[in-house]
Amino acid sequence: MATRTDKSNGDQPTMKAANGEPIEPDQQWAYRKGARDPVTCVKALRLGSARPARVRVRFVEDEHEGREDWVPPSRLKVLWEDVAAWQAREECWNAVRDASVEARSTTENAAAGWIFDLLPGQDYTRQLWGQNEGALEVKDVDALAADLGIDRTMVVDDPVAFTDNNGSLIVPWRVMHELAQLLAKKYSDHYISEVTKEEREHEHKNRWGYMTGSGHISAEICAEVDEEHGRPVRDLIRQWCGAEAIARQDELDALRTEVKRLGVLVERAIDAVRGTGDDKSARELERDLGIPVEVLRQANRETQRRSGPYGLHRPR
Repeated sequence: MATRTDKSNGDQPTMKAANGEPIEPDQQWAYRKGARDPVTCVKALRLGSARPARVRVRFVEDEHEGREDWVPPSRLKVLWEDVAAWQAREECWNAVRDASVEARSTTENAAAGWIFDLLPGQDYTRQLWGQNEGALEVKDVDALAADLGIDRTMVVDDPVAFTDNNGSLIVPWRVMHELAQLLAKKYSDHYISEVTKEEREHEHKNRWGYMTGSGHISAEICAEVDEEHGRPVRDLIRQWCGAEAIARQDELDALRTEVKRLGVLVERAIDAVRGTGDDKSARELERDLGIPVEVLRQANRETQRRSGPYGLHRPR
């Protein structure tokens, strides 16, 4: 937390503690050095004016024998009078973190995050990251339960689930994992479509690479990263969506391909008729088709332009 000068306060430096409250001399704060270190009481003596920001504190408890030190303001968590409630909340968070540690850096967690990030038309959940990776914030339990057609107890009854200060329910990995699979099943067509689009984009990168602000990323690197991280996630999402959704997407892709093929054939047939000098029949065919040939040609050219030299999808 950076130090700043506040002219309304006689040009005295001001800074904030971890909870966002301003630190003032003579206040007593709950001090913790690391995430799992014990909490102790300190008294703020004065605020430093140099960078990085530091607070001069005195350790209050007898075991520290009046020791003083300059410490980062982020180590001051809450005012000492609020420490009991803060510690109770920290214990809840630690229980969720401990119950979710198995999910960290896994394909399953990445796939679940993908499901929640692309949830269509809803904003009642948020996947957590950092030290809370593997946990899920549920902003509206009733909306989630109604959408999935489940009993809300499935979400709220986990032994380590708890309600955070903002009113959201925090649930561990085992709940998040099950919810992700239920959502994948319900919105399977949506997710299969999104997976297919992303796969085509990666196919293009895996063949040609892509440009970034710092230069060109080679196709080899793209393919290696996709094989290690991207493909396993997509495969798992397809598995969660189920065989029926995959079959529907395959049928849809086949139908689109056939429509494009027939469009090219019709275009060639109309051109052939017109080439014989029978403009009347050519116009009748165009009328029956319902699309002017020039519009059909333009659509085919656009498809080829996006596909690239080897028929792969090129992202817009």
